[in-house]
Amino acid sequence: MTEQPDQRAAPIKIPIWSSWPSRILALWLAFSMFSMMALIFVDVIGRYVFNSPVLGAYEVIQYLMASVIFSGVPIVTANRQHITVGVLDPVLGDRSRWALELLGLVFSFVVVAFIAYRLWLQGESLRQVDYITLVLKIPLAPVAYYASTLCAVTAGILVVMVGQHISKGWSH
Repeated sequence: MTEQPDQRAAPIKIPIWSSWPSRILALWLAFSMFSMMALIFVDVIGRYVFNSPVLGAYEVIQYLMASVIFSGVPIVTANRQHITVGVLDPVLGDRSRWALELLGLVFSFVVVAFIAYRLWLQGESLRQVDYITLVLKIPLAPVAYYASTLCAVTAGILVVMVGQHISKGWSH
């Protein structure tokens, strides 16, 4: 059995995205991930060794988890690092593969844009009732706004990807 070369499209070429915004977001993601890891470590040691867990650790970990997840989505999307399954690739022709990829990009845009919209509405609801966490009294609306904004950024990246895919054409 011969191996097929990787036929995935290259990461998108957006000059501003490949420079400082991507780096800042990646640094924030790394900081959030490290902070979450350190807090979990300290909380576990405090809980089981000293019988004194970190107050509000669960709430802060939830915030950091949301930060890690939603900060990673635009980065993964721009670099085309999503998990893909190429079960149909061997049986599809070039045009069909091109159309299927276009359909996937458009569908992804619609879904991510809808999620951004719904998260923004959720943030508005949380802000209006001044919803806060139980222990640390941290408002939850900013988390929904942050997630919505990064989903909107991802939707913008997907628009660029659709444009590039269409301009490349199926003859590639």
